[in-house]
Amino acid sequence: MQKVSNAHAMPDSSNDATASGQSSPFLELPGELRNRIYRMATVSRPRAFGIDNHTGLTEPGLLLASHRVRNEAIDIFCCENIFLTLTPDYDASVIMKWEPLVDLRRKTHDLGLVRAFIASSAASCTPNWTNLLKWLRSYHNGDTTARIPPLSAAHSKQSTESLVIGGMFTIVSKMMDQPWVKVETLLKEHRYILIRLDGRWEEGTVAST
Repeated sequence: MQKVSNAHAMPDSSNDATASGQSSPFLELPGELRNRIYRMATVSRPRAFGIDNHTGLTEPGLLLASHRVRNEAIDIFCCENIFLTLTPDYDASVIMKWEPLVDLRRKTHDLGLVRAFIASSAASCTPNWTNLLKWLRSYHNGDTTARIPPLSAAHSKQSTESLVIGGMFTIVSKMMDQPWVKVETLLKEHRYILIRLDGRWEEGTVAST
């Protein structure tokens, strides 16, 4: 998975020379040891790596150290983290911007999905049916793999609203081979549940094309 060889890792003096012109002692360490350091510096466990809605994906400082270090550590960063982001108003446009940068690496290694997390706070997540339906349609079209996680022990504190929406994404995932119009009809039935939870879900609509 990593670009670092576990043996015979050689320093690259052209890209990673120190100010004195000498190669970095760090890059002379065995590749396996460098991998361990990269994981310590770039993998956020047990917590997920957060994505800021305004600034996007903020990379760990280590990835900016040099071209050589970045090339060796970037796969560990992209493939071994879980990336979570808040999506106010259920607007997935932020996800759509940064997801390809992460997902490109993950697809290369046939790894899991990039996940999105919706905060249960109404102040940070305002009901918006139009945006949610756009997100669900993008998910159905394969334009994004980001979704609201389904009910699980790991998300036992999810709000009822988030659980309903997580179930809607699960429905879409099971109907990828069905035309969107058919999927949308089923999703609209769940909208009534959301409206019972919060009347603001009654606002907004998206016409099928």
